[in-house]
Amino acid sequence: FLVGALVARYQKYLPTDPRRIAATAAGVCAVGMVLATAGFSWGTTGSLYDQILVYRAISFGWVGVGFLLAALAASMLKLRANAMLVSIGDASYSLYLLHPVLLKVVRGLMSHIPADSLWHIPLAPATVVAIVWACMQWYRWIEKPLYERACQWAIRPTPHT
Repeated sequence: FLVGALVARYQKYLPTDPRRIAATAAGVCAVGMVLATAGFSWGTTGSLYDQILVYRAISFGWVGVGFLLAALAASMLKLRANAMLVSIGDASYSLYLLHPVLLKVVRGLMSHIPADSLWHIPLAPATVVAIVWACMQWYRWIEKPLYERACQWAIRPTPHT
């Protein structure tokens, strides 16, 4: 979050010359991908990965910063995400809040499948798709209407006495 705020603060200092924009975007994207790759490599191969939460948070934090820089580079080049990615982004808070509960439900359901069954292979990616879909529906039918209603209530004029 703090790195995102810092990037937003200094984004106004980026070049405006079209020739320099492309070169700067390429450099920003390269740095981002190096950070993402280093963070992922460090986080998944370190001997302490599964024992120290801070170690895992820092290493995967690098991944987040790397993708943030790649998104900044895409923004500099005026590249836009497709509608499906925008929809997933809109539902990202719902995804953040609901995924632990949904994973617990899926874990309970998967416990009925024998551990040596090959059904685990197709069910793993299907679980990701199902959780993202469920969170998008939650956003569309629950979170967004409640948010809009709350905004209407907050903006409503107060009677003068």
